[in-house]
Amino acid sequence: MQLAHYLNGFIERIVELPNEASRHKMEAEMLKIAKDKMSKAIGKASIRADAIERKAQDVEAALKKSGEENS
Repeated sequence: MQLAHYLNGFIERIVELPNEASRHKMEAEMLKIAKDKMSKAIGKASIRADAIERKAQDVEAALKKSGEENS
């Protein structure tokens, strides 16, 4: 009787595994797409941050030069 119970559970599990595999594959694809989008957004943000930093340095240099000229 126990053998039949275990075999029944085994067969049910065999039937469920392909569905689970498909679901995990789909989830992995969705996560990969999200990761790619996030990497792209991070790259753009980094470029913007670098540009802002350069502008801030230019403003600082202009203020120093203006302060030296007014002295």
